This record gives sequence, structure tokens and C-alpha cells, in this order.
Amino acid sequence: MCDLRLGVEQDLNAQSLGLIEVRKLEPLVFEYHGPWSAEQIASMSAAMAQPDLLGEVDDAPMLTPPRYKVKYRYYCASPDCKRHEQSILDWELTALQYHNRRLSDVDLRALITKKFYDEMWNDKVRTYFFVGNFADIVKRRNFSVLGVYKPPRGSDYASTLF
Repeated sequence: MCDLRLGVEQDLNAQSLGLIEVRKLEPLVFEYHGPWSAEQIASMSAAMAQPDLLGEVDDAPMLTPPRYKVKYRYYCASPDCKRHEQSILDWELTALQYHNRRLSDVDLRALITKKFYDEMWNDKVRTYFFVGNFADIVKRRNFSVLGVYKPPRGSDYASTLF
């Protein structure tokens, strides 16, 4: 991750996706999401108003914002890593929150921690993050975690990735 960030700092058109080995994972960071901003609502409305390939327009109700934004804090494989903190943009996080929206804050955070920390970081697996940055030139230096790859600890790469 340190190398990916350095690459983008030197050239904004550098590599934008990567598979990052996690050396050490700290507890998850939770922040309340809050309501959608006017800009987010306008963006979602515009996307939904565009016809698909068959000419149909999405008439689904507006998305419900998740209760939490969740971030990973971790150290990558670089020996000089000072630590990274990146938002989780995995759709599964939003779906988990939606399907469990009636849980208390404490119970929902515990469920998210079980799924996105305990299952992703344990003695049975090696943990890697799929990371990516944004097309927006202003946000290009910001990477987010798009997903997690967790092969069994004793496996070889060739038999687990594809």
C-alpha cells in the first residue's frame, strides 16, 4: 500500500488498483454515516433516471444510508509502514447493516466486527485487501478497501486466487 500511494503521489495516473498484504490489523473504526447529502441524492437520482440498455428507468426507492462508515486501520507489508486507515466500500457492509437495521448500536457494531474483523483476520487465513482509488483527480490519492481476499494460511497462491 505504501508503494501504491507513493506511485500516485509521483504520478496521478499511476496504478489505481492493488492487492495489499496486511501485516497487522487494528480494531475497526466506526463513524456514524448520517443522512445523504444533497449532492449524493442528486447523484443517485441522476443515475437512477438514466435508462438502461433496454430503455427502462430504475423506479426503485432511494437507497437507505447505512448507519456506520467503517474503516480498516492496518500496517501493510512495507517494513517502514506508518499505518493506513481506509474506508470499507464493500457492498456487503451496507447490505449487512440494512438487513440488521433493527439491532442496537452495540449489537450492530459487534456483528460488523465479527464479519469484517474476526472472519478476515485470524490464524486460519492470510489477509489481503483489494484496494482502489477514485477517478476524481482531487481524490486520486485516497484509496479505499473494496474487498478482502483471505486464502487459507497454508495454501499456495496459484490454487486460491483463480
